[in-house]
Amino acid sequence: NEANEDLARKVSTVKDTNKRLREQIRLQADEIAQLTQQRVVEEERMEHLSQAPQVEQDGLWREARRRISALRSVAAQQYAAVQTRLFEALEHVRGRLHHLRQDASALLELHRRLSADASALSYSFNEQLQTVEKRLL
Repeated sequence: NEANEDLARKVSTVKDTNKRLREQIRLQADEIAQLTQQRVVEEERMEHLSQAPQVEQDGLWREARRRISALRSVAAQQYAAVQTRLFEALEHVRGRLHHLRQDASALLELHRRLSADASALSYSFNEQLQTVEKRLL
């Protein structure tokens, strides 16, 4: 029973970790959406600027490309960081699952042995009881 409670606690821990990871993913998706929106705004700005004089336009285009490149770089770094954290969390969960499987196998084997011992004890007790009954009669 204590082993079952321990197993339940471990499963609960894995579920909590999974919830936290899903929340991190949601936050990162929101951040990526925000960066994408900023990129769209910059692209619209660039389109609007296409009507400016050519000399001014070249400088603005360079600045816009620089900003877009910076935004892409930040997004790529954030994506890589999230991917790394998720991979590490996945490996942790896999390790915990491996241990849980081992614990479950050990519990199953213990259950089998205890059942066999209980059966043997019951058989022995019945034989001894029959021997005592025969002596008394």
